[in-house]
Amino acid sequence: MIEFSTPSANTYSLNCRTIISTQRRCSFWSDGSGWRYLLVVSGAGNHDNRNYEDDWGEKWQGLLETYPETNPLDGDEAAAGVVTNYDNQANQLLVENLQGKLLLAHGLMDTNVHPSSTLLVIEALIEAEKEFDLVVLPNAKHGFGNSRYFMKRRWDYFVEHLIQVAPVSEFSFADNIH
Repeated sequence: MIEFSTPSANTYSLNCRTIISTQRRCSFWSDGSGWRYLLVVSGAGNHDNRNYEDDWGEKWQGLLETYPETNPLDGDEAAAGVVTNYDNQANQLLVENLQGKLLLAHGLMDTNVHPSSTLLVIEALIEAEKEFDLVVLPNAKHGFGNSRYFMKRRWDYFVEHLIQVAPVSEFSFADNIH
């Protein structure tokens, strides 16, 4: 169970019972991402292993393989593009499957997962005319997930879209949260 209280003594609970009883599923992804939920918050998402460290993609996807029968340069100019064994995890190729709410966030000073990974997804979402929300953190590095601002945005997103009430605007985290 995830709980937090507001200054007005309202307590929001996001737990399995609430989520199951309302037929709403959520996920908070930091770094890796996916589209299996009705609500996703993706922070510093590695949305395509082809744009990340080769050892990470190779660990989970194997060596990059291009399937020659899909290469449009081999004759069929109308082919949709080259298919690889990395396509099934490349979120920019999966945006047509997106249903529900999506909050993307990325720090522009991220030296682990480059912000261009999120920009690929944003471009595909725009082309597919999908709705999404975006938080850009100009001076944030990769580990911004526990920053006061992003924690508030993430909680507000869950409250608004899972339990469908307006987040309490005057809510703030305790001083020990930075």
